[in-house]
Amino acid sequence: MIDRIKQALVPPVLHDQSQMRKAKLLNAMLFIILMGILVGTIALIAFNPADVLVNLSFIIPLSTAIASLLYLLRRGYLYPVSLLLTGTFLITAIIHGWSFDGIRGLLSTYFLVVAIASLLLSERAVLIVGALCVLAMGGLYVAELAGEIEFLSLPPVQFTDFFLPATIMCIVTLLLWIGARSLARALDLAQSNAQILARRTNELAENHFFLEREVAERAEIEQERTHLQQQLIQELSTPIIPLVDTPQGSIIALPLIGNIDSMRAKDITRALLAGIREHNAQVVIVDITGVSIVDSGVANHLNKTIQAARLKGTRTIITGISEAVAETIVDLGIDWGGIETLSDLQTGLVVALDDLGIRLYQA
Repeated sequence: MIDRIKQALVPPVLHDQSQMRKAKLLNAMLFIILMGILVGTIALIAFNPADVLVNLSFIIPLSTAIASLLYLLRRGYLYPVSLLLTGTFLITAIIHGWSFDGIRGLLSTYFLVVAIASLLLSERAVLIVGALCVLAMGGLYVAELAGEIEFLSLPPVQFTDFFLPATIMCIVTLLLWIGARSLARALDLAQSNAQILARRTNELAENHFFLEREVAERAEIEQERTHLQQQLIQELSTPIIPLVDTPQGSIIALPLIGNIDSMRAKDITRALLAGIREHNAQVVIVDITGVSIVDSGVANHLNKTIQAARLKGTRTIITGISEAVAETIVDLGIDWGGIETLSDLQTGLVVALDDLGIRLYQA
C-alpha cells in the first residue's frame, strides 16, 4: 500500500525542466485534493452519517474526476490536465456565486483560479484566466442586477460590489502574470545555462579523452624510441666486424669499448655466437683496447665468451692488452694461461690469416 502511494506521488518524467516542475506541482495538488476528499468523507461518516448518501452523489464523481486527472498526468498529458483543473475551479466559483451569494461570493476562489493558472499554465493563459474571472464576476453582477438571481438574505447589489473585487482581481492577475513571466524567463535562463554547461562539459570530456589518447600515443612512441635506442646502443656496444672471407672460413673482429658488466657480457656472448654462425667464422679476434678496467669479473666474462666460441669450433684471440691491464691481471692473480693473447689487432689479424693458410709478405 505504501509503495503504491509513493508511486502515485511520483510525477511523469519529462525532458523539459520547466514542464517537469509543473508536473511535480500539479501531481502534488491533485494528490492533496484527493486526500482531502478522503479525509472529508471519513469525517462526514463519523460526525454526520445522515447526510452521507446525499453527499456521495457529489463526492464520488469528484473523486473519480481527480483520479482521472492523476491518470492522465501520469500518461504525460500535462497541459490538458492543467486546463481541466483550472476550468474546474473557475466553474466551481461561478456555481457557488450563482447558488449562494452572487457577486459577493468568495473572492479567494477566483484568486485561487488565477494562482493555479500562473503556476501551471503559460503567462498568456494567466491573463486569459484572469479576464474570465472578471467576466464571470461581471456576469453575476449583471444577472443579480437584472433580477435573474435574487438573494433575500442579502442587501441589493451595488456597483462597488463589482468594481472593488474586479479591480483587486485585475491587480492580482497582473502581479501573478509578472511573477509567472519572470519565473519562466529565469527557468529558461537556467535551462540555457545548464545546456551550455553540459555542452562545455562534453567538450572538456572529449578534450580529456583526446589528450589521454595523445599522451598514451606519445608514451608508446617514447617507449618504442627508447627500445630502439637501447637496441642501437646494444648493437654498437657489441659490433661484429667481418674482416676476411675465404673458402676455408672467415675472420671476424669484436672490438670492445667501455666497462663490461654482467648484462653486457651476456650481450657480448650472444652477439659473438650469432656472428660466428652468420659469417661461418673460423677465427674471432676480441679486441679490448678500449676496455680501461679489467678485473676478475671482466676476466670471467671473457673466459665464458671464449669457451662458448670454442664450443662452436672457433679459435679466439684476445688483442689490445695494454700495460696497465696486464699489470692489473697479474696483481689480481687472474690466470689467462689457456687464452691466446696478442698485443694489438694488427698482430692478431696476421696470426688469424696464418691460421687460414694465408700469408702476408712485405712488398
